[in-house]
Order: sequence, then C-alpha cells, then structure tokens
Amino acid sequence: MPATRSPGGWLLLGWSILLGAALWLPAAAQTAPSKPDTVIRGLIPEVISLRSPADGQIDFAITPQNYPPATFPARYLAPLKSFAVLSSSPKPWTVQMEIVANADTRGRVPDLKNVSYRINGGGWLPVVATPQVVLSGTSPTLGWQPITLEFVLDLQGGELDEESFNVRFTATVLP
Repeated sequence: MPATRSPGGWLLLGWSILLGAALWLPAAAQTAPSKPDTVIRGLIPEVISLRSPADGQIDFAITPQNYPPATFPARYLAPLKSFAVLSSSPKPWTVQMEIVANADTRGRVPDLKNVSYRINGGGWLPVVATPQVVLSGTSPTLGWQPITLEFVLDLQGGELDEESFNVRFTATVLP
C-alpha cells in the first residue's frame, strides 16, 4: 500500500520548499549587481593653450653687409617662428595676433604698413593695428596643432632707425 501523507505533512513540505527558495533566490540575485559600485570618469577640463617659442624675439636679417641695399624697396625676412595650440573645448576658438608699434627714444612711432606676415606658408598679409585672427577652430584639436609664423619687412628708404614692434598672441574659447 502506498504511503500517504496527512494534509499537515504536505503543508510542512510546501513551507520547507518555499523557505528554501526564499533563502536561495536573494543569494543568486546578488551575483550580478544591477548598478556599478563606482564610476570612473576622465575629467579633462575645457581649455585652450598656446605654446610659443622659447626665443620669442623676432629679428629681421638686417646687417651692415646688406643695409643699405643697392635699391629700394628692399625686403628683409625674419626667421620662422613655430607655435602650437591645443584646445579640448567643443566650442569655437580663435588665436589672435596683435602688433603694436613702439615709440623710439625720441617719441617717433614707426608705421605698420611695411610689415607683413604669413601663417603656415600661406600668402603674405599686411599687419594692421587691430587684433587679427591667425587660426580658428570649431572643435577640440587632435593634440598640439602647429602654427608657423613668418614676418617680412619691406623697407622703402625713409624708415626710422630704432623701429620696434610688440607682438601679442591670445588664445580664446568663444561663447
């Protein structure tokens, strides 16, 4: 004759199975957490940076051997200057150059019209008395972006001695 259980025995067996499942399910659920314990982020700041040459002076190749020239106008080049710009900003940015003429010891101010420049081997551009955009971008650069800058002085024969100019570069992230 088959063994039979009383209703109380079946009830006890059912509770045992439910209790075992209740203890096992939370342990199984904890093996794969739904949220990470920590988040790692590279917090790179939004910056723009400009590198200029260690020797920032721009001198034209005017020597006693080549000045005064046989004829005017005469062109004198300055050596290449290498700069670099780095931007991590997703916003537009610019690099501007401003050239200001310095008064000499007698208070005379040279004319900027004789000075021209070019960027990265492009065409010659006249220097003007306001800031000029020499490079711009609309997104982060891929590392340091090189900029080569050349200046030329075209003398007409009536220039002042002791002429000098200040050159200032500004890198700006635009709003």
